[in-house]
Amino acid sequence: LCCRCLITLTLALEETVEAVEGRNVLLPCLYSGDIPKSKEVDVAWRYNDDKNVHDIIEGNVYVDNQDPVFKNRTESFPDAYGKGNFSIRLSRVSGSDNGTYSCLLTFASDTLYIKLHVKVRPPDQHQAPSSEWLTLSPILPVVHVLFPEPPTGDM
Repeated sequence: LCCRCLITLTLALEETVEAVEGRNVLLPCLYSGDIPKSKEVDVAWRYNDDKNVHDIIEGNVYVDNQDPVFKNRTESFPDAYGKGNFSIRLSRVSGSDNGTYSCLLTFASDTLYIKLHVKVRPPDQHQAPSSEWLTLSPILPVVHVLFPEPPTGDM
């Protein structure tokens, strides 16, 4: 009797990310192995294993089946796919976003789990701009131009 078994190794990693309510957060998904051609890159982001957060299918963003709670709140970075970066930005986080997110790299049979913990923003910070806004906004100098007064006709 001869028996052959195929064993598939799935790498499961977990990371905890903290965010402040109302701000944006980066959910990391980095892969350091060989990256296939873009047509072979499929990545599935899920929330608590059932809600569709964000999909990358054949190297393209696909949000048609995205859960409505994440609609217009996710962004990935296609220019970084070739470097193994399949992270997403989740905008305007709230307490209902607390939970476990999974980044399933189907081309590599790897899954990264991210536990998101959203902190309530202190009352005095509700009107403060987000840190992203602060880093992206240029500081413009104020220039005062002084002109001489025109001569009067009393000379």
